[in-house]
Amino acid sequence: GELLAHRHVDAVHATNMAKYFSSVVAERAASSAVQVFGANGCWEGYPVERLYREAKILQIIEGTNEMQQMLLADHALKTFSAGPTPTPH
Repeated sequence: GELLAHRHVDAVHATNMAKYFSSVVAERAASSAVQVFGANGCWEGYPVERLYREAKILQIIEGTNEMQQMLLADHALKTFSAGPTPTPH
């Protein structure tokens, strides 16, 4: 929120990074919970099933995680690249 409030140039990048990170962590945590519950983790009677489904949806909506990875990599290349590397003679 702070970057966006001050209209900082990195606000969009920070948002992309936060969305990607939180969706990956949510899916991993929910997947581990399903594993712990075993077959019950896939049954609608347990909240774990719903939590896993919702965590997986987080990776799809508002741009897939693959798209987020591309945006983050593009930003990193533009920000941290030293420019074209000279070709050896």
